Amino acid sequence: MKYTKSLAANYAVRAFLRQESASIDPDSADYDFKYICKEWDNKCAYCGEEGRLQRDHVIGMNKDDGGLDIALNIVPVCVSCNNYKQKNNYGYEATIRNRMDDEMNQKSNILRIRRMMDDYEGKVPLLCQKLIKDSCARIYNNVVNAIDSEYSSIRTQCENTIILDVMLQRRKMNNFEKQGNEIRKRAKQLVLDFMNSNSKCKVSGLGMRQAEIFRECGFDWGDYEKAQSRRQQFWIVALLKELEAEDKVEQVRASGLWRLK
Repeated sequence: MKYTKSLAANYAVRAFLRQESASIDPDSADYDFKYICKEWDNKCAYCGEEGRLQRDHVIGMNKDDGGLDIALNIVPVCVSCNNYKQKNNYGYEATIRNRMDDEMNQKSNILRIRRMMDDYEGKVPLLCQKLIKDSCARIYNNVVNAIDSEYSSIRTQCENTIILDVMLQRRKMNNFEKQGNEIRKRAKQLVLDFMNSNSKCKVSGLGMRQAEIFRECGFDWGDYEKAQSRRQQFWIVALLKELEAEDKVEQVRASGLWRLK
């Protein structure tokens, strides 16, 4: 079963109609469907055939018709006739004429149900029926609108939560990026301080190999599988290149060694 807002609204309408039925005809709350079937000789009121029977509300128990769940509005019908009536949206007369072969039985059953409807109108006057149908329409619309409103509200809240979460994630990423930039800045300063303290790396000095600078500054984490010391040096190359771009160090072209500029 597919659960939709219209299904929920129809359940609400049927609950209202059952409550209204108990208020208008309290005796019907205790009616026995087996007794109704017996009154119809355990035959379908629409086709006259015997078989598994089920309740059918002559005046539909829905928002459009507002039929009540009382004995005067119930006839026993077979599954086939019930489906046929609902599928084609027929009333009881059209259903009987299309489903029952014997013309005399047709007239008899139509007349019998017509008398039931007269008694039903005596129990539930036309004005009352109109008020019930109006109430059904309001209940249906209120439930649908309530579901739409809640869906819209929850969706908005979820969207706002997602947006807030993205903003927090970005803020965290910005904090991490700031910390990373600070580490890079301090690493660059560490290299400059080391080069200033070493005669080889001073201006016009012979220079020093990047691997030596790498180790002397404590950047060597040691050899690990797929992360040997020589592979770890790639980032010190980028650091030295960045310092070179800032015009703070230079690489001696003939030897490839690094020194202050």
